[in-house]
Amino acid sequence: PEQGRYLKAAVGQQNRETAHYAATALNLLNKRYEATIHNMKLSLSHKSSLQGYKNILYTYKEYLASDVVSDTILKEKKEAYETLLRS
Repeated sequence: PEQGRYLKAAVGQQNRETAHYAATALNLLNKRYEATIHNMKLSLSHKSSLQGYKNILYTYKEYLASDVVSDTILKEKKEAYETLLRS
């Protein structure tokens, strides 16, 4: 949880190498979460199951708690999570 918070703090460091690696790590984590959710949704569209929904919801919850997602996209991701939770 909150791993993104530490990476975001490191992005602001004066040491360019530290900032670069932190930004790269943020991007990679973000892409990993997005790819995982996308793949889970694809498999769920082929075979709908309660466990499949639970897995996606858990991943979304972990993603939102990680603080990896940018503030500009956070609202969109929360809405997607809540929509999936309702369904």
